[in-house]
Amino acid sequence: MIDTPYSQRLQGLRIVVAGGGGAIGAPIALACAAQGARVVIADISDGYAQETVDAIVAAGGEAHAVHIDVADLGSISAGMDEAKTALGGIDALVNSTGVSGSANTLEVTEEHWDRIHTINLKGAFFVIQAAARVMAEQGTGGAIVTITSTNAERGVLGHVPYGATKGALRQMVFGLAADLAEHNIRVNNVGPGMMATTMRNDGESTERTHVPRKVLRRRLPTGADVAKMVTYLLSDDGEYVTATNLYVDGGALSGLF
Repeated sequence: MIDTPYSQRLQGLRIVVAGGGGAIGAPIALACAAQGARVVIADISDGYAQETVDAIVAAGGEAHAVHIDVADLGSISAGMDEAKTALGGIDALVNSTGVSGSANTLEVTEEHWDRIHTINLKGAFFVIQAAARVMAEQGTGGAIVTITSTNAERGVLGHVPYGATKGALRQMVFGLAADLAEHNIRVNNVGPGMMATTMRNDGESTERTHVPRKVLRRRLPTGADVAKMVTYLLSDDGEYVTATNLYVDGGALSGLF
């Protein structure tokens, strides 16, 4: 049997990338489109979403922008309905929404805690639920990938609320995969290490240049590195992989340096 060429392995799939205007979500959306998928970019920033759409269309792909605020359950429902209409259904979801923000444990406020948990954890669950309901109704299976972080596995100074949400997502994938298995829906997490490009929730993205010694590959991961893992999991190549946390960190979690 001849394998499907890498450039076509997502051919015809209808994929929603929540947070697809972000520093990680945009490269994922571009990679999905480059491999033949039809893509909806769902993002709280209409401007960033449209930038991703424009880049995909300029490269000859199909993409649509949808407004979604994962802190608002009504917005999640409306956005997923709009995505379903635009694509004629949903075969896969990538949830790349999330916020960070540092504060020492003695200085964390209730507002800080609630904002990070509302977006990173509660929002993630209900985005996944909304997409999974569409997939279950279609009866043709599906794939879901959430972007987490190596912070799910280790502590980081000043990031207790953020790390708590990523640890919860690490655990949540097991229950989600179990619940959705009867619908032939696979659920996995991909956790990048410290990225070369930071989040751009609150402004333009910035580049990091310092590489910690613990990163064995001697460079920081890019959005393209994360996208390769995500597209594998969404494709038939990853059809036996579910309930798994995969890390794209250049060996940083190994503790060897």
